[in-house]
Amino acid sequence: MRGSLSRARLLVLALAAALAVAMTASSALANSATTSANGAAVTASLSPDSVSKSQTVTQTATVKNISGSSESLAVHISGPLSTSAPTVVFVKLAPNATFSKSVSFSAGLLSQGTHRLTVTAVNRETQAATRATASITVT
Repeated sequence: MRGSLSRARLLVLALAAALAVAMTASSALANSATTSANGAAVTASLSPDSVSKSQTVTQTATVKNISGSSESLAVHISGPLSTSAPTVVFVKLAPNATFSKSVSFSAGLLSQGTHRLTVTAVNRETQAATRATASITVT
């Protein structure tokens, strides 16, 4: 009985340690924000949260149709690169369909400080807009 109690304690400690590592890793992965309104769920994500000049940044813009009908949307993506013009993509999404666009680049292209990614989905029929913004810090 004493041996099985030790194994049980060891298992609980191992699970607690694994959970702590997983929670730490997931919180450091990305800065993202999601806003749901007007039939769309819009997510802006920059990964990782904080970078040095030698690291790679990944930005992701995602729009999901959460309405019960097809939606024609203009998706505006304005990222942290000052040399890159904002992108506009026109999409028609079926119910529950998702549009996603990711790009990776060197953090060396950014100046020190805080930079933002803004994703806006505009319904082309109603002009209703849904926006999400994420930020990243370059050290």
